Amino acid sequence: MAGKKRRGVTLVEILIVVILLVILAIGALILLNPGKQIAKATDIRKKTDLEVFKKALEDFYNDKGCYPTLSQVCYTGGNQIANFTSGVKCYICGDVSTSPSLSPYMQKLICDPDYPHKHYMYAVDNPQNTINPSCPKTYKVYSDLDQSGDPDSITLGCGDGGCGFAPDYGYDYGVSSPDTDLKTTPFFFCLTRSDTCDNCNTFVECRTEPSCTTIYATQDLCCKILPKPKGCF
Repeated sequence: MAGKKRRGVTLVEILIVVILLVILAIGALILLNPGKQIAKATDIRKKTDLEVFKKALEDFYNDKGCYPTLSQVCYTGGNQIANFTSGVKCYICGDVSTSPSLSPYMQKLICDPDYPHKHYMYAVDNPQNTINPSCPKTYKVYSDLDQSGDPDSITLGCGDGGCGFAPDYGYDYGVSSPDTDLKTTPFFFCLTRSDTCDNCNTFVECRTEPSCTTIYATQDLCCKILPKPKGCF
């Protein structure tokens, strides 16, 4: 008996295999969510940066009895603001040519991986009411994370953008000297299902409020939504 002829692979079968491979590739991308993974990795780096910087600051304090002044850690191109109630603040980035050196405590100062769009902010107390206190006894360092709803941010009371200084706040994470806490907004605001900007207290309380759809660190941010919510002027 003559053997059967072997049938070749048809074009339709090849197309089916290609389509299945494309579907699998798209499914893998959706599951992995590369954008989210990149943001997560960036936030891990930011948290690590702040912990490394915190250790350097404590070593500096142990040697000198003061924390670094603004001019010792902030580049001159940064935004330096005096606030006699909240303290003074400026920006850090060791990649900027005008950045000072904190050697031997750090070979190179930290820089936000999202610079120049985002900055690490350094803040110190201001007992002398001067632009650059000569011997700060407390400090705070803030970071603007890439992901929303970060568990560490919620634990710190920052939520999304609720740490920093009034009226803008805008930072999600930070570290501070042992005898002080991060500055947080006293109230968060939520856009409700009835299209109203309401005070909802802490970030955790806002998240558990059934009528809340989106949470904002300030009423001003909430009221900037278009069309303008009820109760906004």
